[in-house]
Amino acid sequence: MNCVSLLQTAIAANGSTILSVPVEYRHVSWSIGGYGTYQDVITLANIFKLFNPELLGPAPTWTLHGFPTSINQTGFNFAVTGHNSLNVSDQTRHMIDTFRSYPGLNFKEDWKLVTVLIGMND
Repeated sequence: MNCVSLLQTAIAANGSTILSVPVEYRHVSWSIGGYGTYQDVITLANIFKLFNPELLGPAPTWTLHGFPTSINQTGFNFAVTGHNSLNVSDQTRHMIDTFRSYPGLNFKEDWKLVTVLIGMND
């Protein structure tokens, strides 16, 4: 597997007060969080990094809901807080287009693990 991708923002996942609700803790999301190592945060991406340290896509940091983000902040986590199942096709199209043009990713040959969770906002 060469990359991981997800449509989940992990809003308030690492928060302890109401003030953390706007924070998207993408970097500790169970499947794509790329914070530290598996010893810091147990995520699928951090476990996969044990076998492939060059893994593409883990989310390296948190983001704020409503503010523009870049792939440097989100990794391959293409989720948009507040969207629902009606928006999945747009998010999926964005993911596929990014995969096709991302440097170092062979769209046809590289393995991919994509996790999609839908329902929170439906």
